[in-house]
Amino acid sequence: MEGGDGRFVLLFDGWVSNRAELAAKLSISPARLVGKSDSWIVMRGWERWGSSLPEHLDGDFALIVWDCSDQKLFAARSRVGYYPLSLHCRPDRVIVSSSVHGLFAFGDVERRINPAVIARSLSNIAYAGNEGMYEGVQHVPLAHMVTVGRAYITFERYWQLDHQAPFVRLKSDHEYVEATRELLDRAVRARMATPGKVACELTGGLDSSAVAITALQFVDGNERLPAFTYVPEEGWDGRVGVGYYGDEGPYVREIVAMHPRLGSNFIRHSGQSWDFCLNDFLAVGAAVPLLPRYLNIRHQIFRQAREMGATVLLGGGMGNLSLSWDGSEVFAAYLRERRLVALFRELMATAPSPIAFARAIVSRVALPLGPDWLWRLYRLVKHHRSSDPGLTGFSFLRPEVVQKFDLQRELASEFLEQRPTGDYREFRARYLAPNNNYVAAEMMNSVRALYGIDFRDPLGDRHLVEWCLRVPPDQYWRNGVPRWLARRVMAGRLPNSILSNRMRGEPEADWHMQMSRQLPQLREQVDILCSDPDVSELIDTQRLRRSLDEWPARTPNGRNDNQMYRLSGALPYAVAVGRFIRWTKGANS
Repeated sequence: MEGGDGRFVLLFDGWVSNRAELAAKLSISPARLVGKSDSWIVMRGWERWGSSLPEHLDGDFALIVWDCSDQKLFAARSRVGYYPLSLHCRPDRVIVSSSVHGLFAFGDVERRINPAVIARSLSNIAYAGNEGMYEGVQHVPLAHMVTVGRAYITFERYWQLDHQAPFVRLKSDHEYVEATRELLDRAVRARMATPGKVACELTGGLDSSAVAITALQFVDGNERLPAFTYVPEEGWDGRVGVGYYGDEGPYVREIVAMHPRLGSNFIRHSGQSWDFCLNDFLAVGAAVPLLPRYLNIRHQIFRQAREMGATVLLGGGMGNLSLSWDGSEVFAAYLRERRLVALFRELMATAPSPIAFARAIVSRVALPLGPDWLWRLYRLVKHHRSSDPGLTGFSFLRPEVVQKFDLQRELASEFLEQRPTGDYREFRARYLAPNNNYVAAEMMNSVRALYGIDFRDPLGDRHLVEWCLRVPPDQYWRNGVPRWLARRVMAGRLPNSILSNRMRGEPEADWHMQMSRQLPQLREQVDILCSDPDVSELIDTQRLRRSLDEWPARTPNGRNDNQMYRLSGALPYAVAVGRFIRWTKGANS
């Protein structure tokens, strides 16, 4: 899109949710806006505001602007979302692309893995830098603007969540519910703008069901809203951890009975291998999917949604930090505010027995407000951290790689950041608007390329998230009931069995059954990885092989049951990373 009488050239990938608001700011009449693309109104905004444009945009996007007059390049990503931007910089030129493949298209940018970043991904450490899985590749973080001149390049953050904003104080509990419903409706409706149909994920929990039921009211006439639910295969042994359930089917059937216009579609593994379509995702996304074990399920959902004519799939992955936050910091908040009667009431409602009451005092009050050493001591006593093998206990990194990149120190630092606090808003803000989510963004790039489906999460909407961070803790937890706000927001919209459910769904509960029948193929793949020195330099391939030889006979249902409970996600990810390393070298067939 050209603008400014030929001065500006805009490349825009994504969508804008506040078109009407932008039009009003730019004095564009509703009649003139009809039929205009998002890139058209974005260009009008650039002509007015220049590099401050991203501050006015809501939605999910990546954009690049070339200023022909000043010989400057600008690139930006939205506040939250899944549209990536990648950079390759060197003295004679800068390459910018909305897909990492674009950086290699010139033929003289070599694909070389970045071992430090890959090691962090294998250790599940939230890496907040700009580096990608390839050396010489940088990724523009969310909510950042990049400016490139002839002799400089700058990164500037144009927005971040304010975790210290004062709490909103309304007159009644009901007003919080009404305000949250209004923002939820707005967020869902904005993400349903598409020339095709909309589909949704649906589980028995509060988040995706809240999105689906809210979306249903915006579907025209008697049209059905396709909903996709993962359920275990027949023959699954039914084993899950304490406090979890493994089959979403019964809950979803209750939701559908209450809302018949939801078109339920139950998805199973159906005998497909755990790595189904992995090579396609490696080739298209040039990155390792974060959860390769789920690829078969994701493939079936996106494929069926596309066959139904859908171009947008709605989910609710960010709800646990926004709409359905549990409010566990309310105990420390009451003590800090010296509301001792309210504190005692909540402790009694949560832990009525003397022993449970004492434990609640320690975990809910003392630990959040105490020093770091108390948190370390608690973990040592409760989880026997002294005998814990550290990073190698839940990853397949070689010990010398952990030492080389000082990952144990990084993990300890992140561990402290995740401790309970008197105000969890800083923690929530950090994970609601992560500094870098390039792997997830490249994954969704692959989904758009392979299936023509755009994944959108209304529970990560900027306005909804900002509101949720300003809602007081006692609106999330009351009378011993966590996630109290979400339960009230969805009252009358979801069955009582779901609103009152305290358990959580176990993702892909039949993983053991699925992977057990793939053990011969897994062994073959591990044997290939063992013979590759570049793979074995990072991954403990011999330990991978031993884990397959010691494969449990039934589904582990807890950390103390079998070590594969902790390694069930790490094993397929390690194999996928090994294949990514070989694919990068051109070794995969």
